[in-house]
Amino acid sequence: MRRLFAAIVVAFLFGSTPLSAANRDDGALDAIDINSQLIDRMRGSELSDNVVTHLRALRASADVSELVQRKANSLLTLAESRKPGAVQPAQIVLPRPTQVQPELSAASEECTTALPLSLGEGQRHHLAPFGHIWVRLQVDSPLTHRGIFLSSRGSDVDVKLTVLEDCRAERASPYTESDDAFGLQADVALPGDQRGFWMVKVESLSPRPGNAVVSGVYSATIRGNVTRQSNGENVRFVGVAALRLVDDAYRFQTIATTDVDGNYLLALTEPGTYVLRTSVGSQTHHFVADKAWPDIPCFESSPDTISNCYAEGQSPTTFTIVDFSADFTADFVLNDAPTITGQVTHTSNGQPVSGANITVVSASGNMRTATSDVSGRYVVEGFGYGPVQMYATAAGYHGNLYNDRECASVGCNIALGDILDTAVDQSYRVDFTLNRAPSISYVASAEGVPVPPGDYVNGKLLRADGSVAYEIGHAGPRGTFQAVEPGTYYLAVFTPRYFSTLYEGVDCQDDCVAELPQGQPLIISVDSSATEIMVEMRRYPSLRGIVSDSQTGQRIPYASVEIFDANTRHSRASISNAAGEFSVDDVQPGEYLLQFFSRGYVMRTWEASTCTPRDPGDSCADATRITFTSHSPDIFLQASLDPNASVSGTITSDASYFPLTTISLDFVDSDGNVVFQSVGNLNSQGRFDVSDLPAGTYRVGVRGQRHHPQLYPSVICPNATQSSWASCDLTQALPLRLENGSTVENVNLALTSYQSRPVRVVRKKDGRPAVGVTLDLWDSQRRHSDAAQTDADGLAWPAPYNSFLVTAGLYSLSTYNELGFIEQIYDGVDCPAGSVFFGYCDLGDSTPIHYPPTDFSELLIRIGDSDDLFGDGLER
Repeated sequence: MRRLFAAIVVAFLFGSTPLSAANRDDGALDAIDINSQLIDRMRGSELSDNVVTHLRALRASADVSELVQRKANSLLTLAESRKPGAVQPAQIVLPRPTQVQPELSAASEECTTALPLSLGEGQRHHLAPFGHIWVRLQVDSPLTHRGIFLSSRGSDVDVKLTVLEDCRAERASPYTESDDAFGLQADVALPGDQRGFWMVKVESLSPRPGNAVVSGVYSATIRGNVTRQSNGENVRFVGVAALRLVDDAYRFQTIATTDVDGNYLLALTEPGTYVLRTSVGSQTHHFVADKAWPDIPCFESSPDTISNCYAEGQSPTTFTIVDFSADFTADFVLNDAPTITGQVTHTSNGQPVSGANITVVSASGNMRTATSDVSGRYVVEGFGYGPVQMYATAAGYHGNLYNDRECASVGCNIALGDILDTAVDQSYRVDFTLNRAPSISYVASAEGVPVPPGDYVNGKLLRADGSVAYEIGHAGPRGTFQAVEPGTYYLAVFTPRYFSTLYEGVDCQDDCVAELPQGQPLIISVDSSATEIMVEMRRYPSLRGIVSDSQTGQRIPYASVEIFDANTRHSRASISNAAGEFSVDDVQPGEYLLQFFSRGYVMRTWEASTCTPRDPGDSCADATRITFTSHSPDIFLQASLDPNASVSGTITSDASYFPLTTISLDFVDSDGNVVFQSVGNLNSQGRFDVSDLPAGTYRVGVRGQRHHPQLYPSVICPNATQSSWASCDLTQALPLRLENGSTVENVNLALTSYQSRPVRVVRKKDGRPAVGVTLDLWDSQRRHSDAAQTDADGLAWPAPYNSFLVTAGLYSLSTYNELGFIEQIYDGVDCPAGSVFFGYCDLGDSTPIHYPPTDFSELLIRIGDSDDLFGDGLER
């Protein structure tokens, strides 16, 4: 559960979905989303300390916006109340909400189309991310001395409520608005005697969809004004919280915020005994300190507790609410909060230190931070009053606790510092002097040239036992370890293009720990200043070479060179330039395999004698491995590639009426396996030309559309597949013996067709070709034997080719189309109900066709359009 809450907080603090423009604030969070019901279910679960610390830091930080502070404070207040032993917020009884239909919610996105909401009623609306709806709060009987309490409690998304007097005020300042009054939910107090209705905008601030609840009830009221004691000015936007006595403890009930005139109105829905306190809690009002009514100062700005508000011999004044007729007035006069100012300077020369971080921590752990300006000055406000502890830190300096106690440069233990007692209406000056902390800077170079600016470099300072004391990463040659503690270190530098190096000049195999005895120690003392060193690194060697033609000696441009790690099988690739030269740079130590390839040449695995061209370079057992070590120079190779062989010829068909276009040429080994395959189109003379063939002995097989597979020169193989011709009589095929660079011509094959007869389908009314009509062929047993589709000329060649030789007999022919034509059985029998294939027509009246055909003339089908029929199915 702790992980769940941490995930929620992280999503809230660092989400990626932006706020709507209406809710965006300078420096605001990118997303505001938390499920308060999830936190409610955390009752009894312990929160992780780092989450609480981070929320406190955000609430205290001067570097974030009020919105960030407010959200962090709301989360912290609610979450800390869920810790074991914490005082739980007082429960408020609100009407059970009714789920509103999505279409009604969608229709109420404008003020003028708001849904009515009566007092004593609750509504639940499903809202899109950053969505909103409007409701019209009906006040049927306005009553003096009675208030109205409006709340979004029960929502599972972050909700804001904005109240207008009417829709005309939509573009003006609202009457009031509320956000984060209880966790991330809104509470609004309204007077019950001013108006008969209020317009309320219910707005989700969440980047995810969810349910927003809005409820309204009558209430008692407490109202008042908040001013500043020092000058009498009204204090605006200060929270005034009501806590109710439950089981001998005061528990948070609700909170209101002062308006621009310093006025507030609280609506209390539960009878009981209450106390009031302020909650400043934002950057704007750090100049005032909190109080419990009437005049008891509070150490902390926490609206959920009264325990940090006390004075000698005093206790808070209580209010007792019996019924909704109660109407109390409670004004606050706030003291100025303590202020701490000071300057941060160098110990040695008194010069200002800009950018130093000053942290003030109260006794309860709440923090405020500030950053020194160009003159080293800072101001810290808004930390309540009472005992605090302080420290200052800056990059490159040792930290300093209050009263000049130096602390570790990588973090100060504030518990070791002195305590500063602060009081309201007082200012304090606390100066800090910081000592420079030693630093170690290095410049990484190779052969005297700094590594390129884009190269990533990782630097580590190792202790004598090999553990990492400091680590940095940077782009380019320069790196600096800031604020290094006294001790003995070894510098190791890592970058992908160079050998890992231990200062001074020691190549490392892995993490440099094994090489520590050879390294030069760097001794840092308290008196050390900045240390500058050069780290000379050695570039990994390169593999270079030339790729040329084995027969002509000419260099081969743009050849592919692939290098495989013999152990991991990871590969890198290079391409030879226009001069046939290639280079694979920065090869790390290891064993490698090489493979070369270029179009028109046999793929070659480096120095392999038994691997066939089909074997990939990383799996050839006979390949020669090239070894690179930490001391290897660049390696130069001259690789020659053998030209491939080529085969050309002509393919014809015994069916002159059937065009033979696309074919597959299969080059088959002695076992009938297809070694190489070339799929393509024949030219107008039926000629083919296949190059890029490695040397070897092959049989050539051809597969063409509606023709029997055939091995050169005339072996018909009815069961050949695209990967194997093993079912054929390979002994009858003529083998082709190809040498590197050789050309074999006149490999001519005459294919045997499936003895088909052409069928032409035309439109009955104008004789134009009917394109895309399927012709189904049926044998004498009414079994489907073939299907062929008409081309652009309306031609198709259906044939029964279930076996090598056509089964002699009579066949029937029918049509099928989705083009609006009337289906037909050859010859001339219309099927208005539909096709034979789907059983809508019978073949009984068909004219049979004999296969194998003795007459190869065209069969003609004249097919009619569906609009050629009357309603009775008779043709015109």
